Amino acid sequence: MKKALLYTLLFVLLTIVVFFALFFALPFLVWSDSEAAQQNNVFDSNPLLLPSLSVIVWAIITLYIFIRNQYADLSFGNIEKSDRWKMIIVGGLSIILLKTALQPLQWIMNNEIPESRYSIIQMWMDNDILMVSLLSLIHLTSEAVILSAILRELIIWSKRPIISSVVVAILFTLPGLAEFNSPAILPMLCSFLPLTLSGWIYYHTGSIWPVFFGMTAYDFMLVLTPISEYITAAVIAAVAFPWVVIYLAKRMSEKIKPITSR
Repeated sequence: MKKALLYTLLFVLLTIVVFFALFFALPFLVWSDSEAAQQNNVFDSNPLLLPSLSVIVWAIITLYIFIRNQYADLSFGNIEKSDRWKMIIVGGLSIILLKTALQPLQWIMNNEIPESRYSIIQMWMDNDILMVSLLSLIHLTSEAVILSAILRELIIWSKRPIISSVVVAILFTLPGLAEFNSPAILPMLCSFLPLTLSGWIYYHTGSIWPVFFGMTAYDFMLVLTPISEYITAAVIAAVAFPWVVIYLAKRMSEKIKPITSR
């Protein structure tokens, strides 16, 4: 429990320090009186420069600290080599289907995001390659810390993987509620359910890669799928999701030993 709390505090502290340093301190460090107008012009003409740079630097620093000190793990965990790619694909597919089924709720939420944040997200969406690349980096970093560091230590301490997954999902869902004006149940469902499923998959595989594959593949699908096809995709996903999870649970119970220690 102590390690899980320390990892959470470290993750939050790194996020605050890095983003604060880049968003507020960096512009003042690089400016001079003679260069102020030019520098202002650079940031004005490249509005995604600081947000994108912040994500990259944050991911590099966070991954380095957590991997270097063996707090987090990027291995394939308990998945047998002969079954590795099948489990990654099926586990990822369950994430894709769940997030796709929740897409209509995402619409409701996105329409109520404050304008300042929505404008940045919209600019990222106008640049598909940049958006998917940055989101992939965010997924890799977040899942490495949340699943293989925080959740793992909580499971080892409590011996209750489902409860631990729910606790971690709530912990990392609640801060996002302040950004939305919609009923709290909507962002809770859209963030809480995928996080809980991710925790369950990690418990049985000991690896973040099925979750990372699912999150990243979903982002690619979101970029490539025409808006007119979202509803159809959501309905299909809602029907297929339970069957994929049942198959995944059966395969994991037969082939993989859940994590019990580091």
